[in-house]
Amino acid sequence: MNIIIADHDIILRKKLRKILEDNHYKVVDEAANGLHTYNKYVAHEPDLVIISLQMPIFNSLDTIERILLHNNKAMIVVISTQNQQKLVFDALEKGAVHYLTTPYVNEKVIDVIEEMHHLLEERRKYV
Repeated sequence: MNIIIADHDIILRKKLRKILEDNHYKVVDEAANGLHTYNKYVAHEPDLVIISLQMPIFNSLDTIERILLHNNKAMIVVISTQNQQKLVFDALEKGAVHYLTTPYVNEKVIDVIEEMHHLLEERRKYV
């Protein structure tokens, strides 16, 4: 599973990357803002984008919308803090398929990624 991690916070990006790579997932790129996230999505066409709800340049909701306009089957997981429930709901309404909360709990991250992996496998069965 190829993944792009998009977060303006380099420390959170690196922590998430370590969790994923320690569990044998491939992070193909990282992005620090919404514009770079979209451009890197187009360049790599990853299986999954994990994007923070706090993104500069294009905000996360605009970025999700742009990615889904490019590929309506894109799988997007959003990263939120505990107090961003409205933004999580907005992102899910825009087309995100799941969410993670910070601070990261390794087991929870892997549970969500495994769920996305299974969803991806199911989608591939019907293509």
